[in-house]
Amino acid sequence: MNYYKKYIDGNKRKVWHEFFSLNGDIDEEYATLILEYFISGFKENIRIIDFFLKNSNYAFVNADDGCSIEENKITYLFSQPNDSSIIENVKLHTQNHGHLPLLFTEIYRHIDYVDFEGFFPDWKKENYFNPLIDPLVLLPSRYLLDIWEMNNKPNYLGFGPDALAKDNTSGSGLLYGVFFSNVKTIDTKIANYHNEDVFFSDYIRNCFEWGGFAGLEFEKIPENDDIFLLIKKIKKEMIEI
Repeated sequence: MNYYKKYIDGNKRKVWHEFFSLNGDIDEEYATLILEYFISGFKENIRIIDFFLKNSNYAFVNADDGCSIEENKITYLFSQPNDSSIIENVKLHTQNHGHLPLLFTEIYRHIDYVDFEGFFPDWKKENYFNPLIDPLVLLPSRYLLDIWEMNNKPNYLGFGPDALAKDNTSGSGLLYGVFFSNVKTIDTKIANYHNEDVFFSDYIRNCFEWGGFAGLEFEKIPENDDIFLLIKKIKKEMIEI
């Protein structure tokens, strides 16, 4: 079966899990093509979200202090072609704890970071709708190993703060992360997420399906809200991966 064609033409989330559940029977050519499609769509979706948010009243937050507004924030940085030395170093220093999922390492071969942390001022007004939006944040690759070692080398590699920490309200202090696996694998579930059965690929998809804000999946937003209409515009432009 040509799983790449099935993936392109069908329900990508469903076909992704069907194909990669084959384990030892995975066709490497199809796997490479599917991953390339995912990464290409990932990068384009990041560009689209950046464009829409920067042309709205969304307030980006400074990554260093987590609260002050940062004008003209650079929300993402893609890696230079063939510049994979940082993520290869991370793999080398964590290999005794298991394998990182291939999707995670492939994404970090193509990006240095993504940071859409911020808020919609209109939703922060007193007595108004204030959802927990959980914007997409992938920490700079150069921090991944240091943070893992500072946290006593857990069985996962952290990649971003949780929803409450991004909202600057509270939080567990633990990072979202991808679990190490005993065998080579494409995808693993996310650590410290409120739903323990969510795979890394699905978290990324949820972010895109909600305009860059995975938390909106669990919020009831007024249909006539201007920000909700903006999110709907972004959602329409997202490339399904």
